[in-house]
Amino acid sequence: MRKRLVTGWLNSSAVLTLLVGASALMASTPARSDTPEASTADAPAMSEVTVTARRRAERLLDVPVSATAIPAAALEHGGTVSLGQLNTLVPTLSFDKSPSGSGASLSLRGVSSSSTDAGIEQSISIEIDGMQTSRGRILNDGLFDIQSIDVFKGPQALYFGKNSPGGVVSIASRNPGRTFEGYARAGYEFETHAAIFEGAMGGPITDTLGARIAVFASRSDGYIRNNAQPIPSPAAAESAYAIPTVGGTLGGERKLGGRLTLVFRQTDAFEANFKLFGSNFSGSSMASLQEVMSCPNGATRPTELVLTQLTPTAVSTRLPDPYGDCRLNGQSSMGTIPQAVAANFPLYQKAGGHDGSHGVTALPTLTMTYHLPNVTLTSVTGFYHNEFWTAGTSETDLFASFHVVSEDVNNVVAQELRVATSFDSPINFTGGALFEHTNRKYYIACRCNAYGPNPHPGFADNGRTDADSLVELNQTTTESIYGQLTWKIIPSLELAGGARYTHEIESSDIFNDYVHQLQLSAYKAAGVHLIGHLAQNNVSPEVTLSWHATPRVMFYGAYKTGYLAGTISNPGNLIPSRTIDQLLLKPVDAKGGEIGAKVSLFGGALNADLTIFHYEYDNLQLTAYDVPSNSVITKNAGSAITEGFELQARYRVNGDLSLHGDLSGDHAYYGSFPDGQCYTGQTKAQGCVPTVLAGGGAGASVQNLTGRPLSRAPKWTFDAGFVFDHPISDALSLEITGDVHSKSSYNAEIALNPGARQPAYTLLDASIALSPSNGPWEVRLIGRNLTNVYYAGAAGDKPGGIGEVNAVLGETRRVEVQFTTKF
Repeated sequence: MRKRLVTGWLNSSAVLTLLVGASALMASTPARSDTPEASTADAPAMSEVTVTARRRAERLLDVPVSATAIPAAALEHGGTVSLGQLNTLVPTLSFDKSPSGSGASLSLRGVSSSSTDAGIEQSISIEIDGMQTSRGRILNDGLFDIQSIDVFKGPQALYFGKNSPGGVVSIASRNPGRTFEGYARAGYEFETHAAIFEGAMGGPITDTLGARIAVFASRSDGYIRNNAQPIPSPAAAESAYAIPTVGGTLGGERKLGGRLTLVFRQTDAFEANFKLFGSNFSGSSMASLQEVMSCPNGATRPTELVLTQLTPTAVSTRLPDPYGDCRLNGQSSMGTIPQAVAANFPLYQKAGGHDGSHGVTALPTLTMTYHLPNVTLTSVTGFYHNEFWTAGTSETDLFASFHVVSEDVNNVVAQELRVATSFDSPINFTGGALFEHTNRKYYIACRCNAYGPNPHPGFADNGRTDADSLVELNQTTTESIYGQLTWKIIPSLELAGGARYTHEIESSDIFNDYVHQLQLSAYKAAGVHLIGHLAQNNVSPEVTLSWHATPRVMFYGAYKTGYLAGTISNPGNLIPSRTIDQLLLKPVDAKGGEIGAKVSLFGGALNADLTIFHYEYDNLQLTAYDVPSNSVITKNAGSAITEGFELQARYRVNGDLSLHGDLSGDHAYYGSFPDGQCYTGQTKAQGCVPTVLAGGGAGASVQNLTGRPLSRAPKWTFDAGFVFDHPISDALSLEITGDVHSKSSYNAEIALNPGARQPAYTLLDASIALSPSNGPWEVRLIGRNLTNVYYAGAAGDKPGGIGEVNAVLGETRRVEVQFTTKF
């Protein structure tokens, strides 16, 4: 593999060298009327792209960072209304919702963090209008009225802080313009019967105040067919009941969102930008987005361990799901708990008394900018509130033995101050300080196995049907300062160096507030608190050298570091042997570098960039399911390495046709992980080796993952597409787009269960639009994943199984008609 990557690097470098040589030749040759440089009618320049990778607006061509800029037009062409749909716009990006924990697994260049442990922040930071979050619940909010999205790859600690060792996705919503304008867009998607509406209007209110209001609403019936049928419960304690199902279609959702923007400009020197975003989400349980991807030993039905006898001894029997299967096909089997059982499950009743998910988000931000002569001062104040409930079975089968409900309440307040100089001198400075405080409460309860009502006469918990109820209270305070000096050694050569210092204090109080009397041996006793404290400091330096060989050719080299804070694990249950020391996780440290080149040729008609990178990540925080303890275990990997290249190109052929393409080669693997978690059912012959504790007792079994690939890290990704926009009459224009997205095979599960291997696949997207030439309306037909390929996002071992793999199903075929009117 390394040989193929090196070959790819050399071939890409050769292509770029030819482009650079052509650019240098053109720069030294006077333009003539018959040269491509002068024939802009045949190859008009693309619009200039700006990004804020260094907290100031710069041409993408001038920024020494590997970045992908997604304009609003690209979002509209694909009908993109959620962050998860960005997967097809950035080849190495993978955003997948998670049934539990932090709510989603975010991956870029193969670097990700656990999603099933609620205590862990993601390694990819998402910034929305200046406010950052590293938790996945943001994927449930609608994406609407967006100006641009920038994806910065690799460690971004200097400007974006601690939770960005894998990269940053920066989202900017639209501001009010200098004239009153707006739009309304309605769409209907035929495969999931989804109705979508968004609209916005805004403009100046006075000479100094502008306003914009945007709204979004959608509903979908879902995209996974539930084949389950009610059956008599085989569980001894519930034999009088039938196991019901949760409907015929899974994955449905309802979204409602809005954003108010106010911009105040007293003079050219001062601007205040206030945004208030709110969102409401409801839908199926997060677990219903999964289906069984594979079963071991050639089985065609997934199995579940059901408690079929309570007395005189407890007996569990493994039963096959009569309606389930073992492949990704958009079909599943999903049951739920009988109503008589649900009635005595307190947290389940608090969540609404039925399977499903619902959440609310509030995100106000205030950005104030003051321009002094040669100095710009910026203040960003933000608050993020998210409250999210989800309830449903976690094992993806009819029997619903592991029925879980969780509530996640997350509040973050942040204040950042920045200063940037622009003196007419070789040396300038950018720096700032950040204060952030997080208060997060996580509640989770499980009806794990059907033991029947709690036999505890005379006590408040008598008759309860849940096995345990776990409370996890977390607080984190972060203080950091950063600074960077830039030195123009000569006008075309710039050296930039800086660092961010971070001090963080975290505390957690974790305890069961209830345990079923018949399951006292399975869970730590109620009222026993595990209290943890972490205090940590980090310095993340960065040095970059960039050289503009010509105004349209830039080379750079960078040494970068990144940081994901150590944390206190929030497990899904608290087993008796768990200690606070087992929950303390080390910080993730990233270090490495990249070299790159960016060119703009033929008068700006062709823009291309090449990046070659190598980064090492120490102590990745990874979680896998452990069958013996019926719990998830999070631990630090020794080291992981991601190295490869990325080549991006955009070419405007003429006034009607533009082309784009992206090729990535990424070798992402564990440099050292000798004690990785085993996957369910893994035998000693397959590499799962028992360990021995210091006192001589048996410890958890482990496998050596050193040298093995990271999960969800395809070695090759390739995207290519076109936009053709041509007038078909004096009054009408026709636009056609087409895109192909290809990924090589990868394993979708952290422990690399062979059943989680996703074969290589290719997705096809297209759209066709009709509109008046420069007119006020447009009709567009959009198709995504037109060949209806089934593929896995994040995967994990099925709870209660013998090696079956659950996987989040990627977006299946979508065909949408969309109407837009502008005013």
